[in-house]
Amino acid sequence: MRAQLTDAGPVLVFEGARLQLKSRESISIEARQVKIRAEENALVESGGTIDLSSSHDTRIHSENDVQVIGKTIRLNRTILDWSRRCHATCSTSR
Repeated sequence: MRAQLTDAGPVLVFEGARLQLKSRESISIEARQVKIRAEENALVESGGTIDLSSSHDTRIHSENDVQVIGKTIRLNRTILDWSRRCHATCSTSR
């Protein structure tokens, strides 16, 4: 752990092979900006609901395919039943 005092305030740096945060109740992060970057893979996993909300645009970018897998997928409150739609059109394209 390293602490630096800057004109903007203290900066704490934690470096090591692993960093683990654990809490029985909750962990909150509040900042003007939050950035999480993984050099390889990133995983967000929940035993409950995951909510993403934004008061501005929400963007998903990938240089490869984007997969959305779920029992029901709702876009603008419209239900997309891909299995019924694909049954009529996908069987001829395979």
